[in-house]
Amino acid sequence: MSETGHDYGLVIKKSDDFFIVDVDPAVYNSGYGVVSKQEDPYGKYDLDDVKAWVLAHPDKVVTEHPLESEMALRRQLESEEAELVAINRQLFDALVDTVFGDAGIATMSETDGGGSAGISAADVQGLMAARTETRETIASLKSQIQALQTAREAG
Repeated sequence: MSETGHDYGLVIKKSDDFFIVDVDPAVYNSGYGVVSKQEDPYGKYDLDDVKAWVLAHPDKVVTEHPLESEMALRRQLESEEAELVAINRQLFDALVDTVFGDAGIATMSETDGGGSAGISAADVQGLMAARTETRETIASLKSQIQALQTAREAG
């Protein structure tokens, strides 16, 4: 407890003059930011009270939210999934151009079956390789996120 009698719970120390108090470990953006009254004259808590409480309760102080690693992986996963959508779109467009485009219809009547209205076979192979790599990265990120969740639930 502080001089004011408040238990600040889990506290994230961002710097010597910035703390996030009352952090819920299960909610990523939870807590209340405490800075000096000069920076936030309407702040709910006094920075000196929080500093004193932190010194008395070092076991309740962390430097980042317990979910930070998981959230970073989730942001990376979101980016990789967007990349996969873009690759799939390019492949779909190439397929449509090949099958239904003017050059594709002409090519379909040829015996070699090669050619495309807007994309080469090498480009398609490159997109397929990028697609495979992106899907593997997505699977790895999902596995890492699951491992963090399992560890959090067990601990």
